[in-house]
Amino acid sequence: MSGCDQNSDRLVGARPLANPIEGRQWKIRHMMTDPQKGDAYRLINNHEQRVLSHRGL
Repeated sequence: MSGCDQNSDRLVGARPLANPIEGRQWKIRHMMTDPQKGDAYRLINNHEQRVLSHRGL
């Protein structure tokens, strides 16, 4: 299970920055903290980051 797929809308419970290459290619957005599962993250690539920044999100 890799975070480097194009459809990364799913939440990832593990720490995504364990892979430094993946850490450079993706920005990590912290979504929430679940008491049972721990922190949840969403991986967004550079294009998505520019789109979100342009929308002011």
